[in-house]
Amino acid sequence: QYTDLSVMYEPEKLGRSIVGYHFKIDKKQDEQPKRSNLKSTPSPALPLTPPMGLTLAEKNMIKKICAKSGESEANVLAKAQAMSVELFVALDQMTKAV
Repeated sequence: QYTDLSVMYEPEKLGRSIVGYHFKIDKKQDEQPKRSNLKSTPSPALPLTPPMGLTLAEKNMIKKICAKSGESEANVLAKAQAMSVELFVALDQMTKAV
């Protein structure tokens, strides 16, 4: 769903046991990735809420930064999104700085 690749697999069986897999990887035609841009800054009129799709590692880093800095999750997320790098990289940098 989030890439320009289509991946399909089929198990290779020997009797009833699976002994391997055959993968088929193709490039999707005329489809754009549907992942939202996590680097965009939210509109000031809207309340800051974490975007759907945060990984467990990103959620844990946000909680760790909040615990050490005393800031809210929304503020930490807004600062990370304002940085000109991917969200995970920004959170990693913020974790090391706290």
